[in-house]
Amino acid sequence: HADSERGRFRTWLFRIARNQFVDLLRKERRQPVRSGSSGVHEWLERHPAPDDVAEQLVLEHRHELFRWAAARVRETVQPATWRAFWMTSVEEHSIEETAGMLGITQGAVYIARSRVLTRLRDEVRELENDDAL
Repeated sequence: HADSERGRFRTWLFRIARNQFVDLLRKERRQPVRSGSSGVHEWLERHPAPDDVAEQLVLEHRHELFRWAAARVRETVQPATWRAFWMTSVEEHSIEETAGMLGITQGAVYIARSRVLTRLRDEVRELENDDAL
């Protein structure tokens, strides 16, 4: 499937780029910067600690996984199911409020949210398993 191949390639490419970037930052951190240099403070401000950068890259990677999985799952569920999930899980509306706004029962909101979350987890797990190869 072309979309899944493209997703795997992007994730693979992202991991390579992330690792190269973190390695570069670690290498720069090991190189001494003379305290008498007029640009020392500017350099330090521009170069966060590698752990901070790595954490940020991991977080961005997780966001990208969610966006990819969400796009795939959204195509497979009814619009009301997606809306119930989105309103409760992303927009943080209460179950009661969401049910009222969508004109469905609270039980239907719980079921819709659960189904979408299960599919999202499955999609992310599949992508991560494919990347391990």
